[in-house]
Amino acid sequence: RIEVTKWSPYTMIVDGHTIPYIINVTNTGNYPLSDVYITDSLMGNYYLIDYQADCILDPGETWTIELEYFVDPCDELEEVCNEVWAYGSVCHAWLEASAEWCVDVVHPCIDVTKWAEHEMLVEGHEVTYFINVTNCGDVDLENVRVYDDMMDMWFYLADYQADGTLAPGETWYLEVDYTIPLTDIMDPYQLCNLVTAYGDICHATVCDEAEWCITIVHPMIDIEKCCAYDMLLEGHVQEFKICVTNTGDVNLENVRVYDELLDTWFYLSDEVEEDGVLEPGESWCFSFCWEVPATE
Repeated sequence: RIEVTKWSPYTMIVDGHTIPYIINVTNTGNYPLSDVYITDSLMGNYYLIDYQADCILDPGETWTIELEYFVDPCDELEEVCNEVWAYGSVCHAWLEASAEWCVDVVHPCIDVTKWAEHEMLVEGHEVTYFINVTNCGDVDLENVRVYDDMMDMWFYLADYQADGTLAPGETWYLEVDYTIPLTDIMDPYQLCNLVTAYGDICHATVCDEAEWCITIVHPMIDIEKCCAYDMLLEGHVQEFKICVTNTGDVNLENVRVYDELLDTWFYLSDEVEEDGVLEPGESWCFSFCWEVPATE
């Protein structure tokens, strides 16, 4: 008698990877077998003569052969079923046996997106980042994790969900707060934050990246107020001049001045521009007259 078994450590495979197979051919009878060989439905014929000098499979002896099969992504397979036949000769008769092993072909996929509510911020302010990790494949992803390069931190789904497994179509929502550090840089600069999401499936790891950039600016405003005299008589009228300058590196909107002496607001949009925008280096100057009130 002859017996053959075929198995693989894998029950599923990602296309583009290799399936390892182990085939055992055993003489389960009581007489030596000669001319022993196997025919593999995917990989062809293999002969005992190439593995064993005496070419004989004695009773109780097993011939073990290891094969590998590459799953070509171009084949677009959903399953790889591999059958093997073992043959052995005794006297004038041929014996045979067969075995089969099937491996599901899966298509793991992970997608990560990252964004914030702001595209421009001031140093020292806090920003909240929103990170979404989605399983866009057809198989569970295990040990799902995200690495944030700006914070040099790892975030693990297992800390938010007991088994750390992301099912097909499922999304993990993550919010991360970050305070923009103070620097000596006085010009606008980009703070770009890259995150990478990983998920494991048996022998393979899938990953995806996303990035969000924020422009860091340094808004500043300067105001000067002057008049020709520092002494006046009651009842006299004095002209005051006010200049407001954008000394920062970003446009200022809704620019306005409050004068407590007059208890009055002055708006750039009323005086100069409809949009009320003061560009870097631009000044808005205006004058008003004030009569020194009489007192008792």
